[in-house]
Amino acid sequence: MRRFLLPGYVGIVTTLLSGPLALADERDDRILALQDQNAALMQRIQDQEARLSALEQTQPVIGASAIPAVSSSVPGKHGVYGRLRLSMSRQHTDMGSTSSASERQDENAHLLGFKGHWGGEELRALYNIQVGVDADTATAGDVFTRRFAYAGLSSQTWGTLLYGSMSAPYKSPGVDIDQFYDTPVAAPGGAHHFGLSSFNSGWINNSVSYTSPSFSGFNFQGAVFKDDSDNPDDGWNVGIGFEQGAFKADLQMIDASTETGFAAGDARAQRVVLAYTFQEKLALGASWEHVKPKLAESQNLYYGVASYPITHKIKLSGALGFVDGGVSEGVGISLGTWYSVLPSTYIYAVFGNINQSERVTGASDWRTVGVGVHHAFGFGN
Repeated sequence: MRRFLLPGYVGIVTTLLSGPLALADERDDRILALQDQNAALMQRIQDQEARLSALEQTQPVIGASAIPAVSSSVPGKHGVYGRLRLSMSRQHTDMGSTSSASERQDENAHLLGFKGHWGGEELRALYNIQVGVDADTATAGDVFTRRFAYAGLSSQTWGTLLYGSMSAPYKSPGVDIDQFYDTPVAAPGGAHHFGLSSFNSGWINNSVSYTSPSFSGFNFQGAVFKDDSDNPDDGWNVGIGFEQGAFKADLQMIDASTETGFAAGDARAQRVVLAYTFQEKLALGASWEHVKPKLAESQNLYYGVASYPITHKIKLSGALGFVDGGVSEGVGISLGTWYSVLPSTYIYAVFGNINQSERVTGASDWRTVGVGVHHAFGFGN
């Protein structure tokens, strides 16, 4: 009887095992099918990326129809910035035998700007648009005033090319060392200190400006100013700068006219500017300019400045300016102290005295005492 029961048991076991084995085979078949589908999908994605890459490489970059597609892979930053400056001052004026005193409250160039860039480190496009804000005396339709607007391209290899309305390369070194720029003790009729020419204020119209990359500390600047009036009087600016550690030097030459927007009028000028900071504390600056107006007497202008932070919040500054020749011949001196309330906010107190030479017709002396506040803000870029 045992001989007949053994085949029966084997059949029963085979029948019980056949179900799970069949299910395992079916599962393996499904896994293989899914793997095949995934491989086919990946191949389709790679083919699509290859076609898009080929399309981007053949897309034209010049012409009205060549509008590049916006890509999130291109870095770009855009932001808004501004500055609010308010001062109150008292000025005493002596003109011959007459004297007068006046009190003033000035906004000292409130401004609002928009700037940004996109592209990479090797090549990027940029723009900067800035307007003045007159919230004190302007009517409702004249709150914003013209300042500058430019755009251009910048490359670490090839330098920076800008076009529009902007500061001349000649102006920037002087503004950099002027501790009293846009304060109540600025020279009459300008934002700069006495001893600096009118080329240190204002902007140029219709300008194309180029600044080279740095070569062993040296960089080169050049600009042309286009006069689009009926009797054009174009201008130019060439310069060379050097920076090594705490030392900076600039040599500039400029020829400009009133028609291109210069407050200095029709004139040609040369300048040398030196700046040095000792141990990141005592900052010294000096400027010499020779200005030759086309219809007036030439001038030599000298300016020296020093500043020193006595604490991490308080800084002392002093400046001396001297003008030899022309209608503004004289000597000017200013002293100031600056207190940092926050990284972007400071208050200050200044004193200035300007003595014009007796050779100047209608010579005047000015003594000014003022206090003010400066607040800067920005977000985005």
